Amino acid sequence: SDYISKKVADKLSGMCKTEREEYEKYWDDISPFIKYGCLKDDKFCEKMTDYILFKVTALIAEDPAEVHGVNDNLELAEANRTMYRRTAQAWMKRGITIIDPDSTYIGPYVTIGQDTVIEPNVHLSGRTVIGRNVRIRPDTSLEDTIVKDGAIIEKAVLKGYTVEENSYIPPFTYRKAGLM
Repeated sequence: SDYISKKVADKLSGMCKTEREEYEKYWDDISPFIKYGCLKDDKFCEKMTDYILFKVTALIAEDPAEVHGVNDNLELAEANRTMYRRTAQAWMKRGITIIDPDSTYIGPYVTIGQDTVIEPNVHLSGRTVIGRNVRIRPDTSLEDTIVKDGAIIEKAVLKGYTVEENSYIPPFTYRKAGLM
């Protein structure tokens, strides 16, 4: 009942405030009941939110950005930017030229062949496969697309498409699933 929940929450919050060591000592025993109470009763949860204890394990990271928390949209954008930059840097270390890593998105399942040049504002996603010696011009988006060796793509949107070897895809091309 509401009365019992209120009394339990008041007692536990008071204990946490005045007898913190005792509260921490019994936390492992009482935490399942508190967490269950929070799931079942919104009012109880509101009263107990500040008194739920979390065990912390220290982690030493070489780069603090690896363990950075995300609390709002600005921090989410910063975390995404860090991830995109790291992905671009990894590809550049393998011999791929990325003109502007800050404006380039390369998804985790994309593969890129040697000596490929990726210009600014390029989005590569899904299971896109880029061959060797390919040039991807600015403002291009490729999703689940196969680009064979030596192709040049300018300002195009290709989805589930195959670009043949040494092909040229002109600006403002939109293609979905097929062969060119």
